[in-house]
Amino acid sequence: MERWVGRLIASCPLHDNALSLGGTRQPASESRKNLLGSSGRIPEEISYFQEANGPLFDWLSRAGIQNTWGQGHPIRLLDRSQLIPQGMLAIHANILEARDIQILASHRATMVHCPRSHAFFDHPPFPLHDCLQAGIPVALGTDSLATIKKPAPIHPFHLFHEAKEALKQFPTLRPSTALGMITFQAAKVLGLEKKVGSLAPGMACDWISTPYGGTPEDAAASIIESIPEWDHVVSAGQPFRQEAFE
Repeated sequence: MERWVGRLIASCPLHDNALSLGGTRQPASESRKNLLGSSGRIPEEISYFQEANGPLFDWLSRAGIQNTWGQGHPIRLLDRSQLIPQGMLAIHANILEARDIQILASHRATMVHCPRSHAFFDHPPFPLHDCLQAGIPVALGTDSLATIKKPAPIHPFHLFHEAKEALKQFPTLRPSTALGMITFQAAKVLGLEKKVGSLAPGMACDWISTPYGGTPEDAAASIIESIPEWDHVVSAGQPFRQEAFE
């Protein structure tokens, strides 16, 4: 599907309106008018755009829907059509090549990656380190209960699970970097980095604590592994009993 929402466009073959072409125009959010792209998400999408074949191509063709974008990776097609604004959000973008990463970096994109969903679909390895080396900020996100391996853990949508999976998939990733991907980088994606996402004067007083007796170097890894072993939860400066989150 090619969907317009003000200045928003996305290639979303998994969207529930996948068979609706021609565009759906709605007012863009005043707080975030950058492009939100669920692009390069699945191999069938890549085959559809790059090779003009595959099950997605056949399915849409039977419905009378033709690809009018031309052939190429979805990121390159969007760039060729000058549809990528500065500061875009690249959501999922599971399948990327070096040129796609260069394009995203040139547009000061931020990547939102979902490690558990990526593993569930057995996609090719995500080029996390290449994105980071290119200067693309990466935040971690969840997808859905349908795209995580069973049995589902306690607090299945907790971002710490995504950080744990990222450390599993990328053994050289520093735990402190993974922790940042679910705190200040996640807040930056939402445009809330001046309110939440870090502990600093003037920020919202939201924090948790967990028992720890190790070294400072290992603290980030311990925090990520602590689910749900918190001994204090504070939101907006108010303490909560842990039972309220169970």
